[in-house]
Amino acid sequence: MDLQESNRLASVVMRAGLILLESGAEIYRVEDTMNRICLSFPGVAQPEAFVTRTGVMFSFKAHERIITRVVRVQHYDTDLSKVDEINSLSRHASAMTLSQMERALDKIDAQKGYPWWVIALAGGFCSVGFGMMDGASLQGLVAAFGIGLIIWLVDGLLQKTFINGLLATLISGFLCTWLPMMVQEYLIPELDVGSAVVAAIALLVPGLAITNGIRDTISGDYLSGLAGTTEAFLVAIAIALGCLTAMMVGA
Repeated sequence: MDLQESNRLASVVMRAGLILLESGAEIYRVEDTMNRICLSFPGVAQPEAFVTRTGVMFSFKAHERIITRVVRVQHYDTDLSKVDEINSLSRHASAMTLSQMERALDKIDAQKGYPWWVIALAGGFCSVGFGMMDGASLQGLVAAFGIGLIIWLVDGLLQKTFINGLLATLISGFLCTWLPMMVQEYLIPELDVGSAVVAAIALLVPGLAITNGIRDTISGDYLSGLAGTTEAFLVAIAIALGCLTAMMVGA
């Protein structure tokens, strides 16, 4: 493997790691996958991946040279299908050329998620499910569907803007309480506001951040685990502040 191919390999490995991290993969999974892909090619030694929530650093040795890449991560999403495909790709990397890897990564990276209206409907049905778990009435479930749909639309719109993520969560938390109060006052007087609020808030709970933070901590990566759990804690505070603000406004 010459210097040009080594640089191509570094770009391939870095791109695979970025797709994983931006799609919601755990830190240890990103590092393990990057090292596995690198070692699948001959003439490569000492691969080292260091991944945090906001950046990826990677290096390996080839022909007595150290090839290094450092990239800052700007945004996150949740796309487990991409995580699964990159994992599968890493396990077949030894049977592929660099060109094949590049084309496969292009195909994975170009995949589009579900359209906004499907995601919004899913948010509405999720709220209905949480409402059923809380024993909501039929009218409450109908209200939960509409509220969940609106919150998911607003949250998705806010997350795509340049607004701070915690501020977007605070606004969504405000709507989680304010919308049920408005529905009770103007549409369904007998609505159980508490159940509707619980059904709506459940959509915003940072379950992936909590899970990844715990798994990273268990795997020994305390820095990433602390970052993940801190992120989840701040999101929870933003939700609570949004709900408190709505209660103060409604009062």
